[in-house]
Amino acid sequence: MDGVKSGVIKQAAVTRVESGKVELEGGEELTADFIVMATGGPAYNFPMGADGVPFETYKELLKEAQQTVGAASSILIVGGGPVGVEMAGEIKAAHPDKDVTIVNSGTKLLSAAVAPLNDRLVTSIMRQLEALGVRVVLGARLAEIPPPPEGPVKTAIRPTPGATFALSNGESVSADLVFVATGPSAVKPAGADLLPEGAVDGSTGLIKVNEYFLVDGMDGVFAIGDCTNIRETKMAYLAGLHTPFVVKNLMQL
Repeated sequence: MDGVKSGVIKQAAVTRVESGKVELEGGEELTADFIVMATGGPAYNFPMGADGVPFETYKELLKEAQQTVGAASSILIVGGGPVGVEMAGEIKAAHPDKDVTIVNSGTKLLSAAVAPLNDRLVTSIMRQLEALGVRVVLGARLAEIPPPPEGPVKTAIRPTPGATFALSNGESVSADLVFVATGPSAVKPAGADLLPEGAVDGSTGLIKVNEYFLVDGMDGVFAIGDCTNIRETKMAYLAGLHTPFVVKNLMQL
C-alpha cells in the first residue's frame, strides 16, 4: 500500500475480536498488539449506505438516483435532521424550479441533535432554506410513509408520481418523490456481535469506549466512528475526527 511500509489488505469476514487477536470466518486468526474497530453504525438506507453492494454498482445506483430526482417536479423530504436539511438545499441549488418540502416532527429543524444546537444557528439555517424556496413544515408527521421500491438495496428515495400525503397537523403535501431522512434503522451495528457482552451497550448495541477510544474491559482494542457509544450525532464528518485522536494515542503506547 502506498505510504505504508508494511501492511496487508485482507478481505474476510470477522467472527470474533479479542484483546490481541481477531478470528476470521473459516478459523484463521490474525494477531496484533493493537486493534481498531471501525465497523460503522446502524444500517442506513441508500444513498447514505448500501451494505453488500459492490462500489461500481453503488455508482450506477447513484446515477439512477440523480435521474429520478431530476425527473420529479415536487419532492417531499421526511425528516429535518442534517441529512434532510442538506438534501433539501442541494436539490434546490441544483434544481431551483422544483418544489421541495421538509416535514419534521420536531418543533424546529435539527431538533434531534445529541448536543443541542445554538438557536441562532438553527434560525439561520431555516432562513437560508426559505430563501432557496424550500417549504418547511414543523411539528408534523406523515400519516403513512411510502415503502421502498424493490431493488438491490433498501432505498430512502421513493418515487410517488402525483401522490398526496396527509400530515398529522391536518395539512397535506403533494410529491412525485419522497426522500426518507428519519435516521438509521434500529438494527444493531455489525461490531456488536464481535465483542464480549460487557463491551457493548445492551440497549443500543453500540461499543462502549472511554475518553481514549479504548473499548471497555479490553486491552489494546480501540473503536472509532458510528459504532461507538460516544454521545454525538452520528455523522461522517464527526466520525472522521475520531481517527487523529486514536492515531495519536497509538503513537504514545
